[in-house]
Amino acid sequence: MNQPYNFDQDESQPLNANSTAAEIRKRIEEKVKEIRSYTPKVGVFGVTGVGKSSLCNALFGKDVAAVSDVAACTREPKEIFIGSEGAGIKLVDVPGVGETIERDKEYFALYEKLAPELDLVIWVIKADDRAYAQAEKAYKEILEPNLKKCPVVFVINQVDKLNPLRDWDDAKNQPGSEKQKNIDAKIFEVSKAFDVSTKYIETVSVAEKYNLTKLMDTLVEVLPKEKKYSVVREAVEEVKSEEAEAKAEKGIWDTVKEFAGEAWDSAKEVVADTWKSEGKPNMPKVGVLGVTGVGKSSLCNALFGKDIAAVSDIAACTSNQQEILIDCDGLKIQLIDMPGIGENIERDKKYFALYEKLAPELNLVIWVIKADDRAYAQAKKAYREILEPNFKKCPVVFVINQVDRLNPLCDWDDEKNQPGSEKKKNINKKIFE
Repeated sequence: MNQPYNFDQDESQPLNANSTAAEIRKRIEEKVKEIRSYTPKVGVFGVTGVGKSSLCNALFGKDVAAVSDVAACTREPKEIFIGSEGAGIKLVDVPGVGETIERDKEYFALYEKLAPELDLVIWVIKADDRAYAQAEKAYKEILEPNLKKCPVVFVINQVDKLNPLRDWDDAKNQPGSEKQKNIDAKIFEVSKAFDVSTKYIETVSVAEKYNLTKLMDTLVEVLPKEKKYSVVREAVEEVKSEEAEAKAEKGIWDTVKEFAGEAWDSAKEVVADTWKSEGKPNMPKVGVLGVTGVGKSSLCNALFGKDIAAVSDIAACTSNQQEILIDCDGLKIQLIDMPGIGENIERDKKYFALYEKLAPELNLVIWVIKADDRAYAQAKKAYREILEPNFKKCPVVFVINQVDRLNPLCDWDDEKNQPGSEKKKNINKKIFE
């Protein structure tokens, strides 16, 4: 198995604007590979019998330890590697404190030894247990001082066993109202005992498969940006949300951006190529179509906050296809600012061919129509022949732009920044048209 990369001892220097294109590409590709293949070490802590092993099974789909309700089954620290050569996750199923004074001394020493090696701690507490003394002591003395490097998420497990026992909504797979009150009280109790914010506390029931996705979302949220992806990568599909996967990809993007430093303007294109070559689904490709002069570039500027093209009301300013990579609050988008149809027959033939080539690659089309224009013939032809057959895979949203130019021109409520009543009637007609 390859040695895991240690981000905490990363002494590599950021790129600079004077780096050559070849050097930028090489080092960016290496950095992305480091992040994608990182092997995080996750400690699963908690007193005896809280269901640590069962929880790991539910999150990562592996039988990481024998599971028993009868006796303390995790006597020794078990380090389990899940994954394949070069990529995976190490789960350290740590023996639980609370058995005897002698064992607790032994386990505290073990915790102190392990803590500096960990990337994340999942601290499991059984819902109907109140014996926090030893757990609280271990947290305060060993883990709390190191939270920046190794965040801790408290998991209240087996909430289905709280009273009233039968108060469970099977249809929605969630606690009933009375049980939820007791769960909320438990959250407050744990928050007070450990002096932690409730945002670091999650409640689950492995038996009922309750709240496991929300737990995974929280784990991803608290992890440092460069380590989010590795945990999401190893989680079972059932507990992954789109939000967690997006944050994991954003973590890679932000880490590489920080590493690139002054060379980011050059490096981001390399990153885009890397994403594309790996077939990552989290960078949507959006086509912005429409006849000449409808304000596509201006609209994109307004939506994504980027000056992606020169803007002009006088002439067709987007005469060639422009593919722009945008980092929009961490969401990576490939924006295709398309040449507008409607200039002349020869250009339209060329652009129709371009549309046909690009259509299968797109995830969304924003089709822009100017409010005071009625020349739909070419736009309608392009839509019917090229985009409509592929609507299920690539939806199309029509945008009527520049509605302020509809009559009556002065009928605008400046205070509310909206059309007046007469202009609104014409806007509605345009929508119907």
